[in-house]
Amino acid sequence: MTRSSESFSAERLLAEFDEVNAAMAAANTWMASLELRRHQLADLLDTATRPTTTQLVAVAPKMVHRGVLFRGDLRRMWNFIDIHLFVLRGLRAAVPERRASMAAAMSCRGTARSYVAEDRQRLFLGKPDGWVRRHSVELSEGWYADTNLSVERMRVLLPVAVRAAGWRWGDDVRVFWRPTPLN
Repeated sequence: MTRSSESFSAERLLAEFDEVNAAMAAANTWMASLELRRHQLADLLDTATRPTTTQLVAVAPKMVHRGVLFRGDLRRMWNFIDIHLFVLRGLRAAVPERRASMAAAMSCRGTARSYVAEDRQRLFLGKPDGWVRRHSVELSEGWYADTNLSVERMRVLLPVAVRAAGWRWGDDVRVFWRPTPLN
């Protein structure tokens, strides 16, 4: 081999070496930019797929201290007898054809008195007229109700009246006798 052919080869090798170095430098720059983009994408994906932490806030349930839920309509009331009379009046207005069956069903729960009657005197047999008027009210169109009742007696009578009206106690009519969370 002659010197000129060696130099040609050396020049060629040197040129190829420079090309490889330049390609490697470009590849390193490209790899650095790809590495940077990969880190950016990883951060974005981490943020996008991170489970959200929902902070649970305790919400106090709505309380009903006393009242009636009558076919979806909530009425707050202070007195137990007001609850009793509201339900009876509501049933009588909603299902007038069942008034007699409601009165009969309620009277089956008593011993010597009717709780609802068409005549005030039939509410309390043998009691003086003044006493009868003091302890009864007109429900509707000539029907009267006994108001001399304990809460325990009302708790027995109202479900009976609701079922006699053909409705569901606890669904169509729900009574809150004491503070109760409304769900």
